[in-house]
Amino acid sequence: MILSKNSTENEELQKGKPFIQVMDDFRKWIGNGDTVVCSWGDTDIRTLVDNFKLFTGANHIPFMKKYCNLQSYVQNAVTPPITHQP
Repeated sequence: MILSKNSTENEELQKGKPFIQVMDDFRKWIGNGDTVVCSWGDTDIRTLVDNFKLFTGANHIPFMKKYCNLQSYVQNAVTPPITHQP
């Protein structure tokens, strides 16, 4: 049962779309332009790539050419270098 991890019940999962269909919808949504996929941390993108590999056998997602881990940018912007800390 999935409920113990994220409050999702098995019945809800049965109503979901197949992974390949969702990835196709995602590809259409981000388009073929110069899109950068952003997330907070790299766990989401790693999980997405792992699942893509599981379902397709491909080691990368061909339509996701650019990715940005916003967390590292924000941490660098708001955290002063060690030499400037009291």
